[in-house]
Amino acid sequence: MKDLLKQADDLIVKINRLLDKTDKLSADLLAKDESIRQLQLQLKEKSERIRVLEEERSSQKVTESLQFPTGDTREAKKKINDYLREIDKCIAKLSAEG
Repeated sequence: MKDLLKQADDLIVKINRLLDKTDKLSADLLAKDESIRQLQLQLKEKSERIRVLEEERSSQKVTESLQFPTGDTREAKKKINDYLREIDKCIAKLSAEG
């Protein structure tokens, strides 16, 4: 009878260890999921920043290729950026409409 009680106690200890291990693994998984979510958010922000910088660089190239009198370059860049934003809005609307 004592052997059965000892085996039952050992089994309970093992079950508790497994439950603790499961809790730790679940917490680790949640932490990693949060980390992945944060990294995905950072990636999205960086991708958007790259897109904006590429757009600006493209505008600069166009502006540099145009021959504007000194002083008008800034205004030309602004105008081209405005046109690009309008084009992007149109593309987005057309894409949304399907």
